[in-house]
Amino acid sequence: MNKLIIITIFSIVFKIQSQNHKLVGYTSNLKDSTKVLLRNVEMDKPFDTTYVVNNKFQFDIEPINGHNLFFMRIDKLEGLRRDLLFIDNSDIEIDLRNRDFNSAIIKGGKMQNQRMEFLKEENSQASQYTKVNFIKNHSNYEYSAYLLMDLRMNMKNEEIQELYDNLDIEVKNSKYGKIISKYLEKSKGFEIGAKVSDFTLKDVNGNDVSLNSFLGKFIYLDFWGSWCGICREEHPFFKKMNTKYKNKGFEIISVSLDRDIKKWERASIQDGINWTSLIDTSSFNGDIALTYKVFSMPTGYLIDREGKVIERFFNGQLDEDTITNLLN
Repeated sequence: MNKLIIITIFSIVFKIQSQNHKLVGYTSNLKDSTKVLLRNVEMDKPFDTTYVVNNKFQFDIEPINGHNLFFMRIDKLEGLRRDLLFIDNSDIEIDLRNRDFNSAIIKGGKMQNQRMEFLKEENSQASQYTKVNFIKNHSNYEYSAYLLMDLRMNMKNEEIQELYDNLDIEVKNSKYGKIISKYLEKSKGFEIGAKVSDFTLKDVNGNDVSLNSFLGKFIYLDFWGSWCGICREEHPFFKKMNTKYKNKGFEIISVSLDRDIKKWERASIQDGINWTSLIDTSSFNGDIALTYKVFSMPTGYLIDREGKVIERFFNGQLDEDTITNLLN
C-alpha cells in the first residue's frame, strides 16, 4: 500500500514537472496569420513558429533546465521587431499593445523580471555606465552576471574581476557566474603579444589537429559559425588566400562554434572550404572560445611564426595587403 502511494505521488510530481508552460503575447493592429518566430539561441534550436489571431499569439514551451535565452521576431511589427528574453519554467506574458519590443512589457520568471528592471534604468543612461552601476547595486541578481558577460568585450579582465568579486556567492555559483569565473581563469594573460594557448580539435575528416602543429608559419585563426552570414561572406576571400599563400608560409585555420556538427559539415561543403576547418561544439562557453575571448563573430587572430598574437580582427577586417606585408 505504501509502495503504491509513493509511486502515485512520484507520477503526479513527474507529470507536473514535465508539463509545458505558456508564452502568451498581446498585440495591436496586426492582421490574423501574422507570423511570430521564437528560437532558443542558447541551445541552438531551430525556430518555432506561431501566428497572431485576434491580436494574440501563444507558444507552448517545453520544460527547461534552469533558464535559457530566447530570440523572438515579428516582422510585421512597427518599430523594433525583435528582442531577446529569458524563459524558464514559468508562464510568460508579453504586452505589445501599441508598443514595439523597445518598450514591450514582458512578465515572466525571475531572470526575465531582473532584465526588465535593468532595461528601465538603461533607457535613461549610457549603456556601459548603466550596466556597471546595475551590477554594483544588484550583487544578488544573476542578471548581473549575465551583464558581466556583455561587458567583457570593452573592459579589461581586472575590471571584470573586481565586479565579479562583489557578486553574492549564489550569483557566482549560477550558470552565468560560473561562465565568468571560467572566463577569468582561461583568458588570464591573453592579449596582443602573448603566446597562444594550444588546443586540439577534429577536422572535417575526423582527424585530430593541434594549433601548435602549424607553428613556424604565419597563422590566421578564424572563429565562425554556419549561422553567421558575415562569417561566410569571408569564405571566398579565405579560399583565394589559401590557394595563393598556403605554400608560402601562411595558414588559415577556421574554428566553427556550431553545436551541430552536421550544420558545420553542410556549410563547409556549400562554401567550398579548402583550408583547415575545425569544430568546437562547446561553442561560446567552451574553454577555447573563453581563452581566445570570442564574444561575437567573426573574430580572428593573426599569429606569428613563434605563436604570438600580432593582431585581433573583427567583422572581416583581414585583407591581402596585411598577408603580403607579413610574408615580405
